[in-house]
Amino acid sequence: MSLIDKITEASTATATAAGLTVIAAAADEETYDVVADIGDTWRITLNARTGAYKINVLSTQFGLQSQSGVAVRTVSGNLVTYTANAPEKFVLVIDTRTKSITGNVTLGGRAATVAGTNYAASDLSKLAGIYSYFGSQRDAVDGSNGEFLAGQLRIAANGATATICDGGTIDTSDNCTRVGTRELSKETVTLTKNPATALIDVKINGTNFGILNVKAGNRGPVLLIDRFGFNNSGAGAVRRVGNIYAVKPIRLTGTELDGNYTCSFSGADVTTSTAAGINVTYTDFEPRQVSREVLNYNQLATTGQILNFDGVVTTGVPGESIAEKVNLLPLSSTLFAVESDLSTGLCRRSN
Repeated sequence: MSLIDKITEASTATATAAGLTVIAAAADEETYDVVADIGDTWRITLNARTGAYKINVLSTQFGLQSQSGVAVRTVSGNLVTYTANAPEKFVLVIDTRTKSITGNVTLGGRAATVAGTNYAASDLSKLAGIYSYFGSQRDAVDGSNGEFLAGQLRIAANGATATICDGGTIDTSDNCTRVGTRELSKETVTLTKNPATALIDVKINGTNFGILNVKAGNRGPVLLIDRFGFNNSGAGAVRRVGNIYAVKPIRLTGTELDGNYTCSFSGADVTTSTAAGINVTYTDFEPRQVSREVLNYNQLATTGQILNFDGVVTTGVPGESIAEKVNLLPLSSTLFAVESDLSTGLCRRSN
């Protein structure tokens, strides 16, 4: 069996185990629910025959409106790319093996990096378990006060709640343990299927925390969370927006990042990644710069120390300080998340 077949088989098995069903669409069309890193959730429908598209805004923090048009469709193996320049500008790449979509979209003048799925969750209890996550959030009004998020969360056995340990790990009793020197915080959120959108509303103390989508990764379910809400309920509350990407902390074998990827931050492609085993080359677009680094699988770089941590990868130039290393979170064969200062990037497979 080929690698491609194994990925398809594993993703399909994930969808079955997690109770995911393909989002209904008309003939020749596919529909994807996507998380935009500006704090929005959109439903994108693409017509494989005509290239026609519609971006239906389901939730927006910026008053964005739904748009439609025609894109150019190209196919390269398991990857299908849709490119449009008007009325909206985007490059969207579909991996047919995992029924997932990633790319960059400019909608209503707002540029965003997006990730999404052709699946909808039907039984939240089937998502139960512990997940490691990367994410980021910032002030909606001007993008200031950026904050990188990392930790673990646990979805309860009934699928109705999740406990989030930011800055630490979580056990099956919802106890949080601090990792490194990050500040540790603990929150409990509710998860409720929205009958109007078929998405999962996430709330904290009855107020908005975000919207959850679920991707069928080849190593288990991937949680894609559109993060939005106020930082407190009192006077001077500030609306915060962002994104969270989560996957179960399964030990990596050391080849998960093999291949070619394009990495995006805030709606723009910024670098490429080409890896084989522990060796990786990054090529930045502007300014043009090449960096050859080493990947350390199942390790996490924190302030002043490297920790053993299943499911996480560090990247860095040999001999450099720990502070210069960057953490990566492989989400599936299609996608990995990147820690970068006070933001989170996404790298999508390009071969």
